[in-house]
Amino acid sequence: MKVRFIPMDNQVIVQPNKKAKVTAGGLIIPDTVKSEDDPVAKIISIGPDVKKYKVGDSIIASQHGPMKLPGPDGYYILNENIIVCKVMVVS
Repeated sequence: MKVRFIPMDNQVIVQPNKKAKVTAGGLIIPDTVKSEDDPVAKIISIGPDVKKYKVGDSIIASQHGPMKLPGPDGYYILNENIIVCKVMVVS
């Protein structure tokens, strides 16, 4: 059974980027090492009242307020107001 989350009002659903399990030098980081997720997250879905962001945007949000959604995907739901910045890659 597949579950679909639909955000309401000004809520957004994000998926945090995972930190690499291998360093740039090739060292493997074991699962026993406590590691927090990368602060950057990708917007997966937005509520109808969200005007500043779109699906696919990369953002950084405050650590206070996001709620982890049930399921294996590691999604979080948060209010648009706690998004601190939009991350843009400049080449």
